Amino acid sequence: MTEARIHLSIRPALIAWLIACAALLMSALPAFAQEQSGEVLFGDDHIRAELFADGEPKPGEEWLLALRFTPDTSTNEEWHGYWSNPGDAGLGMDLKLNLPDGWEMGEALYPVPQRFVQPLEGSAGLMNHIYKGQYTVLVPVNVPADAPEGGFGPVTGFVNYLACTDELCVPQDARLIEQPIEDASDFARWRTEIAPLLDAQARFAIDDTKLMLAIPLPQSVEINSPHVFIENTQLVLYNAPQTFRRDGDLVSVEIPLSDW
Repeated sequence: MTEARIHLSIRPALIAWLIACAALLMSALPAFAQEQSGEVLFGDDHIRAELFADGEPKPGEEWLLALRFTPDTSTNEEWHGYWSNPGDAGLGMDLKLNLPDGWEMGEALYPVPQRFVQPLEGSAGLMNHIYKGQYTVLVPVNVPADAPEGGFGPVTGFVNYLACTDELCVPQDARLIEQPIEDASDFARWRTEIAPLLDAQARFAIDDTKLMLAIPLPQSVEINSPHVFIENTQLVLYNAPQTFRRDGDLVSVEIPLSDW
């Protein structure tokens, strides 16, 4: 088996790919302009996106931004967003920030998603990785050591994402302007919603039919109804049964590969 570092949510750090079929939705609806931060520029405001910062950036340190998504609850429709790998259908977000030269946006940190299975005749159904209700994605920014004190003013940018119900999906394209945070404790809470890195080396291997993981996990840690969320798209069958075995402080997992 090959060594790999994985998150405690038990997902290997593999490169994410976008699902092409969801991109077809982008031409289905008319665009309209909005000037306020977080308002959508494309589609309806079914899930609002707002950008917040954890204090002021400091030279040579990591600065944390938060992208908070809030579904519209004014109607009987329940809108949901997607994890970086949306699963069998859907679309992950595409974020662009306007940062000074030398400032680097790191990998977005997502909360652990929920599993949503859509029945499909003749199969086990389609599984999507979604968020129901409000959710927050954290975005680390590496600030160079020679950056001026006090930052450079509010961060701006754009984010593309998808808002869906059980019946339909609407692409969203929002203008972002960094806003002051009302409660400084929000960032502490949002950090706890992100799956922490597992402080141990895991291993994985792939054969013709399955992905195999070997995850060091103390026997004292209970794993009730476990599930592995794979960040790589089109690698595994999302709604296939996952086989877990425990041997002392090691948990092994087998997941059927996708037939795409």
